[in-house]
Amino acid sequence: MSFRHLVTNAAQVAAAAVESPCVQICVIDDVDGLCVGCARTLLEIAEWGSYSASQRCFVMAELPGRRLDDDAIPAGIE
Repeated sequence: MSFRHLVTNAAQVAAAAVESPCVQICVIDDVDGLCVGCARTLLEIAEWGSYSASQRCFVMAELPGRRLDDDAIPAGIE
């Protein structure tokens, strides 16, 4: 009897537990290459479904630091 399917299913359930940060504002900023809505890169967006739970958690933890304060935006980029 194989338990491989149980391990695969458990990994899929764990990964699904980390929800997507998508807020349905899917526009990539030409300056920094990040989505205006969720601050992910195109690669992260494209591969999100295949990421493990730990990969998703890593990206989620980085997202707040990717946002620039309005005061930190260089002149002319606003």
